[in-house]
Amino acid sequence: MTPEDQKSRNQAMSKLRIAQSLPVQNLSHDEVINYKKILGMGYNAALINDWPEVDVAIREAGKYRDDRNKERSRYILLTAATFYVMLFGVACAVAWYCCGQQHPEMIGIMMGAVGAYVSIWTRYGKMDMTGLGTKKLHYLEAFSRILIGVIFAVLVVFMINSGLILGSIEVNATNNYLLPILGFCAGFSEKWIPSILERFMNEPESPANTPTAE
Repeated sequence: MTPEDQKSRNQAMSKLRIAQSLPVQNLSHDEVINYKKILGMGYNAALINDWPEVDVAIREAGKYRDDRNKERSRYILLTAATFYVMLFGVACAVAWYCCGQQHPEMIGIMMGAVGAYVSIWTRYGKMDMTGLGTKKLHYLEAFSRILIGVIFAVLVVFMINSGLILGSIEVNATNNYLLPILGFCAGFSEKWIPSILERFMNEPESPANTPTAE
C-alpha cells in the first residue's frame, strides 16, 4: 500500500468512527443494527480503497439515523402526550363525580388538556425535531404541553366566573357547553390566553382609578 493510500484509509476510518459514535439512544435495537450495517459497507469499501463508496455509506447511514431519530422522537412525544391527557382526563372526571356532577368547570378544565393534546397531534408534523433529545426530555415536553393547556383552561374558568371576559353571560343549564368549548380553545391555542392577559395588563387605567395630583 502506498503512503497516499494509507493516508486516505486512515482518513476514511476516522470518518467512519466519528459516524459510528453519533447518538442513537432513541433508536430500537434493530434500527441500531441496520445503522451499523450501512456503516459496515463503508468499512468494507475502505479495505479495498474505494474511497467514494466510503463517503456514500457515511452519507446514507447519516440519513438513515436522522430519519429514524426523528420518527422515534415523534413516537415518544405522542405516546407520552396520550398517556398524560388520559391521566388528566381521569383526574378531572373523578373530581367532577366526587363534586356531585355540579361543577361544569371540571369539564372545562379537562377539555383544556384535550385541546392541548389535539394541538400536539395537528402540529407535530411541522415540529422541527432533531431527534437527539433524550426520552426524559420528550416526556417532560409532553407533560408541560398538556399542563399548560390545563392551566389556560383554569384561567378561562376564573375569567368567566369573575366577569373579566364574557361578563354578560352566566353559565347555567342552558349553556353548560360554554366552558368545555372555551376550555378546549384555551388548550388548543397557545396564543389566545396570553393575548387576553397581555391586553388586560396593557389596558389604560380608567379616569376613576387614576390618581390625581394634590
